Amino acid sequence: MTREAPNRSLSGAIVVGLLAGLWLMTSGVTCDQDRALAVQRLNEGLAAYKRGQTQDAVAKLKEAAQADADFAKPRYQLGQIYEMKYEDAREAERFYRAALDIHPERAEYGYALGRLLVSQGDYEEAIRVLKDTVDTHSGHAKSWFRLGQAQEAMGHHPKAVEAYMKSIEADPRMTIGEDDTGGVAYHALGDIYVTFGFPDKALEVYENGLSNNAEAARLHRGLGVAQLELERYEAAAESFRKALELGGDGGAAYFNLAAALEGAGRPDQAIEALQKYLDVADPTDRARTSVAQGMIQKLKAQGDASN
Repeated sequence: MTREAPNRSLSGAIVVGLLAGLWLMTSGVTCDQDRALAVQRLNEGLAAYKRGQTQDAVAKLKEAAQADADFAKPRYQLGQIYEMKYEDAREAERFYRAALDIHPERAEYGYALGRLLVSQGDYEEAIRVLKDTVDTHSGHAKSWFRLGQAQEAMGHHPKAVEAYMKSIEADPRMTIGEDDTGGVAYHALGDIYVTFGFPDKALEVYENGLSNNAEAARLHRGLGVAQLELERYEAAAESFRKALELGGDGGAAYFNLAAALEGAGRPDQAIEALQKYLDVADPTDRARTSVAQGMIQKLKAQGDASN
């Protein structure tokens, strides 16, 4: 950076100007060299990580960060490694913040930090970070979704509804992660409506979600829950079967399928679904397994009485 020279003789001003120009040229060369070294170390670090050499990757990325104080990418990559590989939230947060401090306008940096904060239960700070991100990037669907999660966790349900809607508007086919089949924002929104007694609205949300994410098991399961609340038992049973076909959460889907089949007047099929639920149920979920066992006994008793 050049500074305005104080009032002095013309010859002195020329000398100062030449020195300033020389400093600028030298500084520019130094900065270019620093960035070139940093990029080289960054590429070496990424290559090492792909080979499974995580410690070497971290060492190279730290060298890249040290070589150029204004280079955000190695800091962001270090945050990714510490979060995903080492599960060290404190170090991951430190590196994400360093990257964001350098480039506060980069949506992926704000999103990464916000996502991490949500996962750690630091919802107030997550809301602050993610609000800054969506204020700058109103079309960043993932940031809207994580913002909704944080707001919902804080009990700010109207704001969460708005955030989920913004996420859907920004990208109705948004996925979270490589293996995700989509529909996560639709599911979160529909779940709020079901929880607060608006299954008709939830039904509309899930149907809309499935028009954009037809293979999302979570949406078929959510649709079944809304249909179950509306006492549309046959339709609910079909939705839960579709969720199971797509590889959704077998436990919850089998349990809900049994409820739909019971409502549809198919006790034998309901018992079969409950027994499948017990085969795959989380053994620590004692409350639901107890309910399932009680339902089986009740349905068998009803069958014996009718015979």
